Amino acid sequence: MGSPWRYIVAVIDVFLISSLLGMITYFMLPSLPDIVLRITCQKVEALARLLPLPMERFTMSITIWNAMAILMSTFGGLVALTLDRLATRYASGVFRRTFGNPPYAPILVKLAHKLGFNVRRYKEADVILTLKLGPLLVPAINGFAAGAFAMWILQNFGPVSLLGAALLPHGVIEFPMLIIAGAMGVHLADYLIYRVRLHEQWPRGNLEVPGWVIRNMAACIAGLIVAAYLEVHVTPIVVGCAMKCA
Repeated sequence: MGSPWRYIVAVIDVFLISSLLGMITYFMLPSLPDIVLRITCQKVEALARLLPLPMERFTMSITIWNAMAILMSTFGGLVALTLDRLATRYASGVFRRTFGNPPYAPILVKLAHKLGFNVRRYKEADVILTLKLGPLLVPAINGFAAGAFAMWILQNFGPVSLLGAALLPHGVIEFPMLIIAGAMGVHLADYLIYRVRLHEQWPRGNLEVPGWVIRNMAACIAGLIVAAYLEVHVTPIVVGCAMKCA
């Protein structure tokens, strides 16, 4: 395990690379931002209709969706690992034999070696890749969507100031929270891999989540509440001003 900053830098790299891929994909699929925006609006509106407090239900809806995203980013690998452990313990013998060494097992072992992990068995590779790569999915997806959306604004509306107006008021808080959550997930993965001692104890290892993860997660969710409020109440005003000045 290394410095927390090492994990943050790694997740930032994933976010930026995904953003670049989103920008490139926009030119191959120009309708992509429209699809992303439509799906995002539909899920936010669907949840908002179920919530109380009509004046702030969109703020609450955005907060809940973003909170789910960072929970998946931090604990997604751990949840998948826990489910795998339950399957290993309680599934039938045929199921355990089938998924204990599936046809794609050599591919996962080679992928783990390519990523720098010294593993000898499929189960080791499966656990490590689930823990290490799972937390990166949410930052990667958000980076990809942000890149495609940014290119759509630049191509259709022109000024860089409008791009900043659309993303910065809430994104200056939301994106760092997603990156920190992903970094915590990767850090937690190293912590668990070290503690479980895969070669000897899997699947009996202790998967207890340390207290620092819970504290940092609470801080991230508090930041997302502020970001959601800014996205609903401030970003539209800033975008309107930017469009008038453009």
